[in-house]
Amino acid sequence: MPKFRPLPFARAALALAAVCVAAHASAAPNPVPEAGQDWRGSYVCDGIRTPLELTIEYVNRGVSPTRSGPALGVRARFAFGDPRDVQHSGKYIVEGAYFIAARDMQLEPVRWIVRPPGYLMVGLSGHLTDAPRAYAGRIDAGNCAGFSLHAVR
Repeated sequence: MPKFRPLPFARAALALAAVCVAAHASAAPNPVPEAGQDWRGSYVCDGIRTPLELTIEYVNRGVSPTRSGPALGVRARFAFGDPRDVQHSGKYIVEGAYFIAARDMQLEPVRWIVRPPGYLMVGLSGHLTDAPRAYAGRIDAGNCAGFSLHAVR
């Protein structure tokens, strides 16, 4: 009975398949935002650190091409301050895009849900990481510095 001898191209194909499987297994998962996720942390404006909760309400699963690569549409609720302090807390809707390859999310203000007197809506531009699951970046307003959030669910 003849011995089985893999052909040279079969060995190359098996080696390539093993490399692809190993590369896929070692690649860090992309921290795509999901509807229902809550992110908590804070932001700084006018030198004051303020509690912030960002709740993802909707993620458009249809990938849209952009100049920055494929992106997902995102809608979230931006809630700031202590809700028991109606003079210094509020909520509004933000919408924007999550750029898959870069892991960047840009959100622009859309409309108020609860508007405290003297406050303006601001947007967020930042980067998502997976370990730890975080979203951090800058606030798009002249008197603001940055924000840092971590996923709580």
